[in-house]
This record gives sequence, C-alpha cells and structure tokens, in this order.
Amino acid sequence: ARFGLLESLRAYGAERLVEAGEAQVVAARHTAWCLDLAEEAAAHRTARPWLQKVAADYDNLRAALDRAVADGDHDTALRLAGALGWYWWTDRTIEGRQLVAGALALADGQPPSLQLARALQAAAMLEVSLTPSAATTEAARRSQELLERFGDRWGAAFSKLLVAFAELQRTGPSDDGARLVEEADATFVELGDPWGEAYAERARFSFEAYHRGLSAEAEEAGQRALAQFRALDDQWGLAQTYFSLAEIAKARGDLDAAVEGFEGALTAARGGGPLWVLLASLGSLGGLLALRGDDARAAGVYAEAVPLFRRTGQRRGFAHMYNELGGNARVHGDLERARQLHTEALAIVRELVGWSVPHTLAQLACAEARLGDLAAAEAHLAEAAGLLLAVPQPGTAASVLLGAALVAVGRDRPQEAARLLAAVGAVRERTGFAAV
Repeated sequence: ARFGLLESLRAYGAERLVEAGEAQVVAARHTAWCLDLAEEAAAHRTARPWLQKVAADYDNLRAALDRAVADGDHDTALRLAGALGWYWWTDRTIEGRQLVAGALALADGQPPSLQLARALQAAAMLEVSLTPSAATTEAARRSQELLERFGDRWGAAFSKLLVAFAELQRTGPSDDGARLVEEADATFVELGDPWGEAYAERARFSFEAYHRGLSAEAEEAGQRALAQFRALDDQWGLAQTYFSLAEIAKARGDLDAAVEGFEGALTAARGGGPLWVLLASLGSLGGLLALRGDDARAAGVYAEAVPLFRRTGQRRGFAHMYNELGGNARVHGDLERARQLHTEALAIVRELVGWSVPHTLAQLACAEARLGDLAAAEAHLAEAAGLLLAVPQPGTAASVLLGAALVAVGRDRPQEAARLLAAVGAVRERTGFAAV
C-alpha cells in the first residue's frame, strides 16, 4: 500500500512538472512575441499605425514586462522598457515612468549594455515631457555616451536633443544646447532620416524662440517642422508643433491664430499625439475662449479637460488651467478669485513644474497689488525676479515689471510706476510679446 501511494505521488509530481515546463515554454513564447512587437514598433517611433498596434496589445506587453521584472530578468525588462518608451511618450506617461524606473533598478550592478542605453533614453524622454530634473539630464547624457560606445549613431543624436530639451526647460537656452541641436540635425541629415530632421527642426524652433524671442527665424523654423511632420503624417510631431506655434501667436497677441493653432494641436493629439499636448491645448484653448467671452464653448472645453487631468494624474494640467482662469478673472475685475486661482496654481508648480514658478508668482503678485496687499505682492515679485536672473523668460519679465509698477502706484510713487511701465513696453517691443 505504501509503495502504491508513492507511485501515485510520483505520477502527480510528474504531471505538475510537465505542466510547469509547458507554462515556462508558453511564457517564453509570449515574451518573445512581445519583444518582437515592441521593438518593431519602436523602430517606427511615433508613426500612428505602430502606436495603435502597441495600444491594442498593451495588456500583453505590460504582462511580459511585469513577468520579466518579477523574475529578475533585467535584459528582457530593459529591452521592453526601452522599446515601449515611444508609446509611453504618447500615452500612459506617468505609468511608463514608474515601469522604466523598475526596469532600470534591475540593472544596478550589471555591465553597461545597449539595452540599458535605450531604457535610459526612454526614461529621459518621459521626464522631458513631464518635469525634467538634473537626473533627467544625467540619464540623457549617459544614454548618449552608451549609444555612441555601442555604435548607435541615430540613438546618440536623439539623446543629444533630449539633453538640450531637458536643459532648456530647467535652466533656459544655452550655447551648449544649441550646439547639441545642430550636431543632432547634421547626423540625421547624414543618415537620411526625415523624422529626425523634423524633430531637430522643432528643437531649433524652440531654441530660436527662447534666444531671440518671437523672431521671424523662430516662426520659419516652426513652419518648416510643421511641413515636415505633415509630410510624414506624424500626428505626434504635428501636435507639438501646432501647440508651440499657437503659444507664439498668443504671445504676439494674435488670438485668432492662437485659437486656430490650439485647435490644430487638439486634432492631431486626438489622432495620436502626446497626452501632454492634449491636456495643455485644452487648458490654453479654454482660457482664450473665456477671454473672448465665449463662455459656453470654454465651459465645454474645460468639461473635457478636467476628467482627463484627474484620470491621467496630470496635476500640472490643473495648474495651467488655474493660471488661465486667474488671468481671465483679473481681466474681468474679480481679483479675489484671481488670487485664489493663482495661489492654487503656485502650490502645484512649486512641486512639479519649476520653470512655471516665476510666471505664476508674477500673475499672483499682479492680483495682490490690485487688491492692495502690497507686501505680499512685493515678496512674490522679488522671488520671481531672483528666479528670472538665473533662467531668463522675457514674457514673464514683462509681467514682473508690470506687477512692480502696480505696487509703485499703490505706494503713491507715480514716477517709479511710469519708469517701470516704460520698461514693460521696451521689453515687449524688443521680444514681440504682447499684453494679452
């Protein structure tokens, strides 16, 4: 009887081993299929059909990545994370940031590899579209160095653009950033890559706008990028470029062109553009419509935006919207509401979007000065001015000077107010930034 029992146990164990072996084979085949899909899609970068294929099988891809991380399979985890970075750059960005971090954690202590380089690049891509930090620049630079070491010239050139964009948002334009853009563009031209050339043109457009203000050169670079992305039917690039051109039109005071640009950005973003453009365009368009008195349409835009902000966890969208609504409240004389909205925005941007802090401080100070809370306005203007000395923002500088003029009026110093207002006019004339 005992031997009969042991025979039954042996048979049961053998069946379980067979099942476990079959499960391992199925899992390996599933992982291989997911790697093929993710890496083939990554080769097409932001092309809409391939982003749609990834979206359709995202649950499978996510399961394969989770399994690789759970098994400590750092090579597979890095390959999947690096390839999926292009999808996460468009959608599920915050989720993607967490998953890339998990894959990179497995690589601690492992020798450098091409897979590590691409995962670092994916991490930098996502942070550039969220809130870049010093760590973002470091990840982009390290990916560039590794990609150069492993002979991936295209990847290294793209990482140069990520370094340039990260530093542009963190510290403002620099000669080093402009040099990186030109080097990357030259590589894409040499390699005959039209997508790379289009993205480099968009980077040049951003640097022109920061360096020279709203110059003809910046506008021309933006229009060239728009034409290149349109020829590629690349909704991702179209969405970003439309948005940037709309921002320039708004800064110039051409509100009709700004509305048209934000609507173009929304159309492209809904067709495959990045999530951040969709959210930012909704916030900006709603603000412009409200400013022009189209309250019903503005309410419809915000009704679409708010659930998206909440669902995606993009709190910076609320900050952008609060600043837009606060500006409209100031225009319409509702100063207490303006102060409340700008204060709400300030709490968010201090945490998430450092480069928006001076702008928000200036808007808040203008409301405070008009309310007669001059001490609070002076404190916020002083903080904003200190930040602008480190990272110049011409449009925000004009707002700070305007806030200081309002304080001077409140302090009964009309000559000082007149000089400050003259300075506002000079800044706006030199940069082309209009008073919207």
